[in-house]
Amino acid sequence: MRWIWLVLLFSLTAPGGEIRPSAVFTVRGFVNDFVVSDGRLFVATDRGSVDIFDLERMKFLRSIVLDPVRTGRGERVPVRILSVDVRERKVLITGIADEGFRAVWVFDKSGLHPLIKASDRLMIKEARFDREGGVIVGTFGSELIRYSVEESAPLYRRKPSQTAIGDLAMDERRASVVMSDEEGRVRLLDARTGRLLRELPSRHLDQVFHVATAGGVIVTGGNDRRVCVFTPKGDYDFRTGFPVYSVGVSPRGKRGLFLHGDAQVLQLFDIETGEMGAKLVGHEAVVNQIRFLDERRVLSSEKGPRILLWDLEP
Repeated sequence: MRWIWLVLLFSLTAPGGEIRPSAVFTVRGFVNDFVVSDGRLFVATDRGSVDIFDLERMKFLRSIVLDPVRTGRGERVPVRILSVDVRERKVLITGIADEGFRAVWVFDKSGLHPLIKASDRLMIKEARFDREGGVIVGTFGSELIRYSVEESAPLYRRKPSQTAIGDLAMDERRASVVMSDEEGRVRLLDARTGRLLRELPSRHLDQVFHVATAGGVIVTGGNDRRVCVFTPKGDYDFRTGFPVYSVGVSPRGKRGLFLHGDAQVLQLFDIETGEMGAKLVGHEAVVNQIRFLDERRVLSSEKGPRILLWDLEP
């Protein structure tokens, strides 16, 4: 039996500039990643499934369930799915497979197909589709690899950094990749060729945990308790007092969010002015992903079974 719930909440705004979630999606297992495509929410879990919801009808649709894998001790365990992406009815799934190595699968109408196998012995952090249907892979060793889905073979391998990866994100056109590392550097690379487009003037002094990009804006959060904002009009940063594990930016690049403090509060701010706005209160564990649906609605997940939906302007 699948343990999947949807809770609708009706108390949206609390006194003191706080916003409460309008709905909560709960899955079996812990959420590691999620994406939204064509009105559907795709949730990657550590229990070997990608759970799919209809956001308009607020309804669970189905799960893509992967076969268990073998540990180094010979035990059979669920695949811990690390990342998920969707493009043109294809679902890209990255997970921990046999003996702890990573594997990448493509799921389409004909079923589940391996792209990268555990026997390739790659330590992959995450994988994303690019605009041409290729797959961009980032490894913990800061390799950027582009794969052909049709040939199941790499098209290039680049190593933009000599230190461990922090995070990577694709722009909304899937044409460029923002990649960070443990030294605090942030780079913009061409997805098709892997060519370095520019190194951003990052002010991070330590590992950049999370990056987000949309509307020509890039937001980063790091272990140095700093949020950096890069815009076409100029760049700035601010200190938060706590390591910043998760950030987000709205599709038009007007609003930003970051995880602020150990109470798991999300802080809204204006990208142009840097002015702080309302606080989003309701998470019970560390927030690991933030994705805006539009300028007024946002989803965020935690290291637990829940994804929260927020209405910023109820």
